[in-house]
Amino acid sequence: MNENRFDFLSDNELSEMLSPFPPPDSVTKAVSPWRKATRQMLIGFALMAVVPQIFPLNLICPLAGSISMFLGFRSLRKENSWFFFGFILSCVILGSEAVSIFLNSSVVRYTSQSSAPFSVMSLSSLLLIFLTSVSISAGIITVKKRFGYTSSALSPFAFVGIMTLIIFLALINFTGALTFFVLIAYVLVFVFLIKLSKELDGIGYSIKIAGAVNSDKTVVTICLGLAFLISLTGYVFFSRYPMEWQPQVKNESAQIEEIKTKLLSLGFPEDVLSDLKDEDILQCENAVYVDSRSGYQAFNNGRKVRETRDNTTYIHTEYDEKEVLFTTINVLINEDENEWKLFHHFKWVIDKGYFGAEAISVEPSTSHSAPKEPSGQVLYDFEGKTYSSPFMSEGDQTYKSTSPFNPGKTMKMYFAEFSYPLKGKNKRGYVTYRSTFFDESVSANSILCYAHNKTPLQYPVKSATHVLKNVMQDSFAFVRRYDYGVIDTGDYYLNNP
Repeated sequence: MNENRFDFLSDNELSEMLSPFPPPDSVTKAVSPWRKATRQMLIGFALMAVVPQIFPLNLICPLAGSISMFLGFRSLRKENSWFFFGFILSCVILGSEAVSIFLNSSVVRYTSQSSAPFSVMSLSSLLLIFLTSVSISAGIITVKKRFGYTSSALSPFAFVGIMTLIIFLALINFTGALTFFVLIAYVLVFVFLIKLSKELDGIGYSIKIAGAVNSDKTVVTICLGLAFLISLTGYVFFSRYPMEWQPQVKNESAQIEEIKTKLLSLGFPEDVLSDLKDEDILQCENAVYVDSRSGYQAFNNGRKVRETRDNTTYIHTEYDEKEVLFTTINVLINEDENEWKLFHHFKWVIDKGYFGAEAISVEPSTSHSAPKEPSGQVLYDFEGKTYSSPFMSEGDQTYKSTSPFNPGKTMKMYFAEFSYPLKGKNKRGYVTYRSTFFDESVSANSILCYAHNKTPLQYPVKSATHVLKNVMQDSFAFVRRYDYGVIDTGDYYLNNP
């Protein structure tokens, strides 16, 4: 305080300042280091421990909370051993938040062959939250005992009890009505801690506040800068799946060439045939019938067009560009068993420039058997050569449907994930499987769904497979389109009795 300011203070102001502790709130707020440190510690914990899954709060709250809590514990670390323990925990939490920012800005967690490391990280996060609540409560109790403060009736360890219950409910994935009442209890106990901290403001002058080389503002700036660099690294270098691109090798054996010639004579599209793997061609050796259908799909939002007819305005969407050509091919490979080999081929005829983590799913009709031996690959051209790669991950997955038509129904579908490189052109791919029809007289759909990752700007990063499974959740970063491939067995058997 500037000593010249005493010349302008009134008698009441001087009397107020010289009155017994605690001094007025305005003075305490300005000079008590306890208040600032405990507010940073408690508010930071609250932001970090209960994170709303709403963008951008799911990004802001954990980062702001971990930084604020670190600043609070940094100031109080020399007061007692519990606050020093909290300071160590806050450093670990800052490190885990850095790892979390990287994972949420990349597709790394979706490329892991095992979920065990991420399960360990989740459990470790819950353990850190619990231990931090213990260090906060025990640290405050130690301060109370040191100065003989006994006016509060509720023990700070009630806070630990509430956090234990919240963590237990998180472990069992409980989402019932009890969760609401537990959160209310959490808020009430947290308000109690804030109140207790305020009551202890009067002894804040005697708290041992640790010095720091860098100011709070400098620490916040450094942390935000590192968070930006970490997320940028994830978006730029880890936004695509690691693919196994190799120059495509053509098998020119007489058997392969003979099968190709036969398929072309039955109407198999030549450009699709050139993309097939040898083993898929060999399975069509006994083909007797080929049915091929093609159509373009738009992977953009189009433009709204208004038309007025009979004093009524109609709004529809028109697409000036349709970027992807879908081709569905059905090959009858065993007439006696009514077994077919189905091909879903997709080709980008207009390059969109950005291709991140893409995915497809295949949903066969209920009128035929489950897909047998699904396979496929993706391809692109560069400098006169064709490169191909198997899917990064593929196979059947079981999950709960989110569709309003089948809510909660257990679904089993084939999914495949992949990424295209930034370079090259003529990006394309296909998936194929064998299936047996139960009825010779029916027509059915084999549905291919393609989720295109149009931008890396999403947080946290979602996989395209997640988007395909949650059909009712729109995503800013993805475009989802369907290709309904008709399998017309009835038409074949009608013309070939």
